Amino acid sequence: MAGRAESVFRSANFRRLWFSQVVSKAGSNLTEIALAVFAFNASGGKPLAYATVLALSTVPPVLLGWLAGGFVDRWDRRRTLVTGDVIRAVLVASIPFVGHLWWAYVVVFLSQCIGLLYTPNQRAVLPDMVGEGRITAAAAAINAGTSAVDIPAYLLGIGLLTRVGLKPTFLGDGLSYAVAAVALFGLALPADARGESRSRHTADFWLRFRSELRGGFEYYRDHALVQKFLWLGIVGAIGLEGLNLLTATLMRTLLHRPEANLGLLLAAQAAGVLGGSALLGDRLRQRRFYPWVIGLGFFLLGASDAGLATGRLIVVDLLFSVLAGIGVALVNAPTRGWLLAVVPATVRGRVFVARGIGLGVASVVSVLGAGLIAQIFGTESALWALTLVLLLTSAMTLLALIPEARRERLLEDAGRARAAID
Repeated sequence: MAGRAESVFRSANFRRLWFSQVVSKAGSNLTEIALAVFAFNASGGKPLAYATVLALSTVPPVLLGWLAGGFVDRWDRRRTLVTGDVIRAVLVASIPFVGHLWWAYVVVFLSQCIGLLYTPNQRAVLPDMVGEGRITAAAAAINAGTSAVDIPAYLLGIGLLTRVGLKPTFLGDGLSYAVAAVALFGLALPADARGESRSRHTADFWLRFRSELRGGFEYYRDHALVQKFLWLGIVGAIGLEGLNLLTATLMRTLLHRPEANLGLLLAAQAAGVLGGSALLGDRLRQRRFYPWVIGLGFFLLGASDAGLATGRLIVVDLLFSVLAGIGVALVNAPTRGWLLAVVPATVRGRVFVARGIGLGVASVVSVLGAGLIAQIFGTESALWALTLVLLLTSAMTLLALIPEARRERLLEDAGRARAAID
């Protein structure tokens, strides 16, 4: 395990990428808590205000994801990453100075728009940094790093909000984006990993644009495994994303604690993600085990929601939040590793953008659906609804991915047999 980790961090480019992701994630955790407190304070305690913040964070992939898909593989990847962090630094830091809820809505929306180009590019450069054989180890290293910083960042957020207020908390996130931009500025990517910088003024620009955009969606149509991952991701997101809304309302309505304390549940979930990543370690070398790991992850997420629906003590809810974090780790690491291993570098950006559109639609459905159920029937009923969806996703994962894993293993065995004969 140690040797595997060392081989990943031997790349200076990967170290820069890893550092930038860890730093910006720490800052984002501060804003995650601060936005909930800001929304409740600015609206006089109305949960709908925070629900609107979450809904706006999921709208850009739905409205503009198709447009981003035409550009994501055309622009220089390093410039896209650096520029995205600089702009987000300014936007987030401006929230407490403007001081209006509508501006927070605008910042959330614009930040997510930037993420439409940022995230696919960040994922697309990963295989070129560490090599195809270490993609899963690199993804796990990033996941472990961002998870490790989650706990102190959430606790720091609680401390900042309760002792010095909202302004330093938002400024901390802005500073983290600026530091990440500096780290990414030193990336040295090979020419074929930079994206294609083409002039926008060529006569055939829109023809190429439509062709490249269509290529991302057509890849899903022609590749059954990637298509299955898309549908599983959509159903899973419907069961998962609504929990972001219910965590804040749960803290307020069921546990009767100030919203800033939702950082405790988020920190517990982060501890679970870290523990789940450590549990996986370097054990996911053979993809025939991936379906079982992903299916177990969705099952644990469903069990966690059921526990939160019945628990009334903060200690009990903390334990179920840890369980949810373990489930997230078991789902994310093998899913990303499998997709990065099978999708060619030339279309990775567009494929992830197309995936983001589907997950964005699911997130909107989940947030609005959970909010509607909670408003009419209560937070407990909304949590039970999410539980049912996640358990369904667990069963679907096993049915859909086990045959694919077996098919890949047969192809690998056949390839080794031919190589032995040759």
